[in-house]
Amino acid sequence: MRNVLLSASVLTALALVGCGDDTRPASTGVAIDGFCDDFVDAICDDVAACSCGATADADCRSELATNCGGASGVLSPAVRARVTAGTVVYDANAAGALLAQLRAEASCDNPIIAVGWDVTEALSFGGVLSGTLAPGASCVGGGDSPFGSACAEGLCTNVDGAARCIGLAGLGEPCGMGIDSVCLDLNAPFATLVGGDLSLRCNIASGATTGTCAALLADGATCAGPDECASDRCEATVCAPPLANGADCFLGSECSSGFCSGSGASAVCAAAATVNNGGACMDDNECVSGACQRDVCVEALCATVGSEPPTP
Repeated sequence: MRNVLLSASVLTALALVGCGDDTRPASTGVAIDGFCDDFVDAICDDVAACSCGATADADCRSELATNCGGASGVLSPAVRARVTAGTVVYDANAAGALLAQLRAEASCDNPIIAVGWDVTEALSFGGVLSGTLAPGASCVGGGDSPFGSACAEGLCTNVDGAARCIGLAGLGEPCGMGIDSVCLDLNAPFATLVGGDLSLRCNIASGATTGTCAALLADGATCAGPDECASDRCEATVCAPPLANGADCFLGSECSSGFCSGSGASAVCAAAATVNNGGACMDDNECVSGACQRDVCVEALCATVGSEPPTP
């Protein structure tokens, strides 16, 4: 089977979170030169309301300006060069719609989750940036933002040692040797795929080189590896149930709680999301907010703007 490697950055993307109860009217279109300034304002204008600390506003603006227009940003010089060359299309109307959604977000949660993107929408940054190169074409990969790829389906990754555009294959679509695609639940909420869970497997019959994308296997099904199992556990060629709290683990997906606490030989499955803001933590999954900053649970926004956590 062709060796397709997905970088973690492809599915985790930038941690863009914010408050934002801005009531300014939505723009019908935003030019590329004005997008980053408006993007920073849409997220950071009301950051103080999230109790992220005295320097949160300045930290938010500095962080997101870099994440938008910096060397590895959404609209980095490399991405803008692709727009100029025509291998990436910038949609001003989609940009205006995204900014309107971000301004309407009234919580301190991750707005990328709040806007409700599915996988394909996330890979095009909400339709703002769309590539034009077909699967199989050579592309620039590595060290770049996951957004702004010149690939039509958004994925530029390592295929047999070279950067190539990869297609997205949904349920029932072809996959396997010689097919430049990866199985993915295209309609799944993007938030459910953070962490690299591809949600589908390539089902290839014995002796064949190609197959079709299929659902992950249930507990008790015969498996060739953990990536085929919904539990992420294949024991003695059988999909095993998730691990109970206290069992040794390597990945959170192995645990019934979804949380593998600790690292190395000391990592064990543990209850997740039990600590409120201000409580002590070691991992994001321990916090009800989903954000652990400097060993303290904080609002999701606060963990990304670089500010010291507020005093409990």
